[in-house]
Amino acid sequence: MLLKLLERIPALNVLNHCFIEFLPVCPFSPILLLTVYVHYNAAEVPLESMQDRMEIREEVFKGDIKRVIEKLNALNPEILKNQPDLDFMLQQQYFIELVREKGPDKIEECLDFARRELAPRAAENEQSLGEMERVMALLAFPDPANSAVGDLLSYDRREKVISALNTAILNSQSQSKDPKILKILRQLVFAQKQLQDKIGCQFPMLKDFKKSY
Repeated sequence: MLLKLLERIPALNVLNHCFIEFLPVCPFSPILLLTVYVHYNAAEVPLESMQDRMEIREEVFKGDIKRVIEKLNALNPEILKNQPDLDFMLQQQYFIELVREKGPDKIEECLDFARRELAPRAAENEQSLGEMERVMALLAFPDPANSAVGDLLSYDRREKVISALNTAILNSQSQSKDPKILKILRQLVFAQKQLQDKIGCQFPMLKDFKKSY
């Protein structure tokens, strides 16, 4: 379905580049993403960079944060060394996935990880201390997913981690963290507002970018 939709897009290098650049942050499978990449022969976008980010993304959604850290360090060991906030976020996510997998019944195992990995990092930053207290609160509920801190176990939380990782990797490779297609959409929103407010034009406005209407 996606490929058929793309057939309608004019074969312009700029459009292809924008679309391919955005692929690693989309919720599609790696096989589909690589198929689209090859189909459009997007030579300007480094395939290796895309593949690394897609593989890391998949590991985050699997909940295998240990593997994420290994892949990130293999890609560039300086990323976590130079970004303590990202390092702490990944350790938080490791704890969250531990709670998800083991449940609150395995309190000792979770507390041991918190003592070894979270506490030393949180001690260096007051904000991190507050974030640590929040993830630790998962242990206080028999059903963490439906608790006051249940959002930590949500899909959106994993997306937040992926976004931070994607930005860190792109910055380390001197690439823009914002896909060009997002910049185009921001310009579209601005242009629509200018036409409506200053010129008074009446036209079908694109309001919902997720549903494309």
